[in-house]
Amino acid sequence: MRPRRILAAALLAAALPGGAWAGVSAANFRREGLTGHADVTYTNDSEAVLSSVKVECVPPGVTDRRRHLNLYFSNHLGGGLPPGYAETRSVSFPLPDETARPEDLACEAHELPVKLP
Repeated sequence: MRPRRILAAALLAAALPGGAWAGVSAANFRREGLTGHADVTYTNDSEAVLSSVKVECVPPGVTDRRRHLNLYFSNHLGGGLPPGYAETRSVSFPLPDETARPEDLACEAHELPVKLP
């Protein structure tokens, strides 16, 4: 590869997927015994049309990747997720004990841009 192509590929890899454009927030935290509940909202606050987005949430006290919560957002038939797209999903997750707080749910987005021909 030529140096310019390598630089362009590195910039795209750093800027697009899972970058600073990820607008993920959680709200309306609730507890019912040892179960936590929250509303997770993803917002495409970039200027790019995204193919799909995976939002990965880690409940408090969880270290095993198999117990992470994965939310998928996509709109393949509509041409992707346009700038300004927002959607909220409700999630439930186990809490390890009575001292764990549902507010400690941590989420991050992994974004996939639409590949143009």
